[in-house]
Formats: sequence, structure tokens, C-alpha cells
Amino acid sequence: MKKLIASAALAIIATVQAPTAGAQIETQLTMTSWNVYTNNGGGGWNATSTVGLGSNNLTSLVVYCFDDTRHFGFNSTYNYLALTFDQFLNSTGAGGTNGRATNWNTVNLKDLNTIASIIGTYAPALQDGTTVANNSAKQSNIWNIGNDVTPGDYAGPADVFKSGWMVLVDRDEWRRGLDGQQGFQGSQSFLVQVPNGSIVTPEPSTYALMNAGLAVVGVVSRRRRA
Repeated sequence: MKKLIASAALAIIATVQAPTAGAQIETQLTMTSWNVYTNNGGGGWNATSTVGLGSNNLTSLVVYCFDDTRHFGFNSTYNYLALTFDQFLNSTGAGGTNGRATNWNTVNLKDLNTIASIIGTYAPALQDGTTVANNSAKQSNIWNIGNDVTPGDYAGPADVFKSGWMVLVDRDEWRRGLDGQQGFQGSQSFLVQVPNGSIVTPEPSTYALMNAGLAVVGVVSRRRRA
């Protein structure tokens, strides 16, 4: 009977997805010079990561800037954190008086959803002045939202983009913000799209189930020692 209980508990733990959403992914990111959209008219850049993002271990990315700091150089490597939307938003006010670095402190879920929805409407790269102008206008809109000039206006479901997008932030600037050191401007921040569902965000019930399984294992172990 004891062996049966222990086996059941281990089975519970084995079937629960690892709570990867709780850990920030630290990565080195290198932006390459190929622009997805022509003439910098708005869009994203190819990037390579030394650490895979999401459960599918993505290392080749397209990153979309949502602030206008422009503090990065192509073919240079920078230290970044890859955050889920929840990790990014829940850090507001943590640490020092103002929380994370000020250029991120006003961004909310509606803003992130709006930015992700705009990115999905970029036109493909065409040697066409109209396309460039349209993409450029969309990029300006994204920058305004990311820099608290205009609010996001996305009206769809609040969690629609959570499982398919991550936020890339400069690691050192993020940590300075959490320590209450404001005013530091690090590398540019990005949104990156990953295959939908590859970001694991466990429900509270998942943690409860895992804890219950661990408790059963502990009880069985103590009884065996007794």
C-alpha cells in the first residue's frame, strides 16, 4: 500500500508541467542587420539568442521594438531578460520607490495587447513608398504607446496574446529599476512572438496539486524511516 501511494504521488508530479513562467529567462541577444521591412519603415529585426525562449527552445527570433531608445548596435551582443506579460506587468512598483525603470513603469496589459495587435498588421517588405509610410506610422504609434504618449486601445480578450508573446528587456536596466535606481537607459526593449502556447503559465490549482504530491511523498518517506 505504501508503495502504491508513493507511486501515485510521483505520477502526480510527473504529469504536472514545470512552472517555467516563474523564472525569468536570462539570455544574450545579438541583433543582425537584416530588416524584415524595407527602409526601416517599421517592423522587426532578426536576432539570435544563446538561450532558447519558450518550451520549444527558440533561438532564432524576430524582435519588434516598442520603445525608441535605440540603444543597441547590429551584430553586437547584449544581456537581456525574456519575460512573460505577467512577469513584466507584475514587477511594477517592486523594489524601490518607483519600481522598475521609469520607461517601462507605465506600460499596462492593454498597451502590450495593443502593440502586439499592431505588429500583426505590418505589411510585408515591398519596395513601395506607401507600404513604407504605413509601416512607419504603425511603428510611431507603437513607440507612443510604449513611451506613455498615447494609451493602448485594444478592446479584445485580455489574455489573447499572453501565450504567444514575450517581452525582452535590458537585464541591467531592469534590475536597476527594481532596486529603485531610476534614470538609467539601457538597450532597447522588444516584443518577440513565439509559437502560441509555448509559454507555460501554471494555474494556482497546478501548484496546489504539485504541493499535495510532494506532501504525500514526504509522509511516505517519514513512515519508511520510522
